[in-house]
Amino acid sequence: MSIRHRPYVVLALVIVLFSYGMAQEAVEWEYLVVSYGTTYFANPLTDLSESIASRSKVVLFSDLGLTLPSEAVSLQRNMDVLGRFGWELVGVVGSVGGDQQLVFKRLFDAERSASEADRIREEREALIAEFVAAERESAPPEGASLIDLDAVERAQATERRNERDAQRVEAIIDSAVESVDGLALISREVRGDASTPEARPRVSAEIVLDVTASAMVGPRQYRSSLVLQEFERLREALLANGLTEPTRAFGTCPGRDQELRLRVEAVIEHDGAASVVQRTSRLGRDRMCIPEAD
Repeated sequence: MSIRHRPYVVLALVIVLFSYGMAQEAVEWEYLVVSYGTTYFANPLTDLSESIASRSKVVLFSDLGLTLPSEAVSLQRNMDVLGRFGWELVGVVGSVGGDQQLVFKRLFDAERSASEADRIREEREALIAEFVAAERESAPPEGASLIDLDAVERAQATERRNERDAQRVEAIIDSAVESVDGLALISREVRGDASTPEARPRVSAEIVLDVTASAMVGPRQYRSSLVLQEFERLREALLANGLTEPTRAFGTCPGRDQELRLRVEAVIEHDGAASVVQRTSRLGRDRMCIPEAD
């Protein structure tokens, strides 16, 4: 190449680099910071919840002989939804066992953001319209009803609080059962019963234990003392995994600790049937406490 052509090459190179730099500077990001509360994990092979079993991803690897980790199915399901809208997780503020802030980012697209804003507004309006229609059906014909959006959002916040409380107790029960050899859990159902987001939360749990192997001593024969031992083993495991005893003097939970109504049934399977042989309600020991979350 002749010397007289070199200035044109240099100029072209400068233009390309300048254009590249302008393109780099033109990249814009948008961010999303959300919190789904405390992250709870469950083992997909031992958790009896249908939602855990049906939504687990790591359970697919069990055939490979790998040790399966606990899985935060509920959280990852929510993250999958955000991922389908282009959001990428770039940071987590907080620690496992407490509320966490998840930081997502994606390339800014003004048209997409406007479209999503319109969709959110339409869905909110549809929700309000559905609520209005339900209120009108239940209200007297001559009465006109108004919607208190604060009340609606307060009810939603209460529901979310109850879900978090229930998930926390589920995790404690699962950990307690896994920590005791031979403790056989047939089922467990947990629900939050708080009336408001700020009220002292309450949780109810119903557990069914299979005590066939531990309490049966012969054909159609069992010992109630052995059943009570299983109840005590479960209670000690629950205490070891985070629950506490209520105040002995008043039978209440101290401070802001949550009240847990715990109903446990012991079942023995025999002759093709299952019989309930003991309940904690008969023993007067159907209450425990959940320490206030950090």
